[in-house]
Amino acid sequence: MDPNFTRVDYVRYADDFILGVAGSHQFATQLQNQVTQFLENQLKLERNGEKTKQIHFTREPVYFLGTSILNRNGSRQKLGIKTKDGKIQRMNPRLSMNAPIRKLIDKAVQNGFVKWNHNGTFATGTALRRMVNLDH
Repeated sequence: MDPNFTRVDYVRYADDFILGVAGSHQFATQLQNQVTQFLENQLKLERNGEKTKQIHFTREPVYFLGTSILNRNGSRQKLGIKTKDGKIQRMNPRLSMNAPIRKLIDKAVQNGFVKWNHNGTFATGTALRRMVNLDH
């Protein structure tokens, strides 16, 4: 309930990471600048300008590791809902994680793992005969 409360979540996988900030836009911008300076000065790394951006998590999805992540609850300002007996029950944000299925299938088709049927409505697995003679 404190208006000055800020929460920062950090998720990293290999060289990709995401920072989630529950706080002011000003704080998020300041944090982004500090992280950029640390990466450049201390680690001698360059950030990817295409991937680096600030978004409002409840309005547009975050793309991380090929998955679209969206806060399905809308505004995080919702603190709770009233139950039948009039009590307030806290709500947790509902996250929606969606894999780009069509993109994954197209990549599998390109690599020869699946093929589309005659009218292109569904894909089925194929035998990879080129791999039969390879050792385990």
